[in-house]
Amino acid sequence: MNEVIREKLESSNYLLEKKNINLYFTSKAEQDAGVAGWTEQTVTKLKNVIQRLLLESGILKNKKTGELSRLLMDEQLKRHLIQIGDIAYVRAMGEV
Repeated sequence: MNEVIREKLESSNYLLEKKNINLYFTSKAEQDAGVAGWTEQTVTKLKNVIQRLLLESGILKNKKTGELSRLLMDEQLKRHLIQIGDIAYVRAMGEV
């Protein structure tokens, strides 16, 4: 989901639609046979868990509307993460 949320934040598109999540799982199933073998029940559970995590972290403001929020990252923390080579996390937060 990192690439989906990052793309949304980088393009200032703060709307996460159900189709974005569905396309994410479809894409992953095409890339990996293991994922392609997951049951519909497993995929549904994962979709719900991802939405709950995004909601609880504050990235997803409202599950019904799909409105995303850019989280503020302390500059010192941002520099530290970049310095230790964890720029992927900074990018996922829409900071770089």
